[in-house]
Amino acid sequence: MADFKSKILEQVTNIKGQNNNFSVSCVTVCHNEYQIIQQFLDHYRSIGCARFIIVDDNSDDGTSEILEEQRDVILFRPSNGARFRENVGNWRQDLLDHFCDGQWVTLPDVDEFLYYKQMPSTLPELANEMESLDNEALLAVMLDMYGDRQFYEQTYSGERPLIEEFPYFDGSVAQIR
Repeated sequence: MADFKSKILEQVTNIKGQNNNFSVSCVTVCHNEYQIIQQFLDHYRSIGCARFIIVDDNSDDGTSEILEEQRDVILFRPSNGARFRENVGNWRQDLLDHFCDGQWVTLPDVDEFLYYKQMPSTLPELANEMESLDNEALLAVMLDMYGDRQFYEQTYSGERPLIEEFPYFDGSVAQIR
């Protein structure tokens, strides 16, 4: 933990154990995501992310406590008065430069769950496929998902998995299942 230096981030936790197999890391920023953070971690673990590098932007709903207990999360908090609006890009860049140079990374928001129909079974397998084709990145389209309510009524309750509460996407009544 001691070798990470930043004027705008404080490292709170490190990976627990000796796992150094990080072929795909997940880097994200969160704030008050208690209802969804465990689903987020479980989803990205299920597709092969072995390490999460997360900035918790001063959550006060229990999100930080959940993240502090995770064995595969390196947790950060803003320092020196750093604020999301002015610093989110710099937070990500500092973390990418220090932890992810030359590695495959996914950069979702906490409410973005990656689904790629033609993807091999895991992100590390996809990364291997991309490398075999001499590709350095995979760009993807993000679809916003909705429930069957008016737009202004779209609030996640946390009572069911995210995909069950929001199975519809723009311009379609088709469901993802």
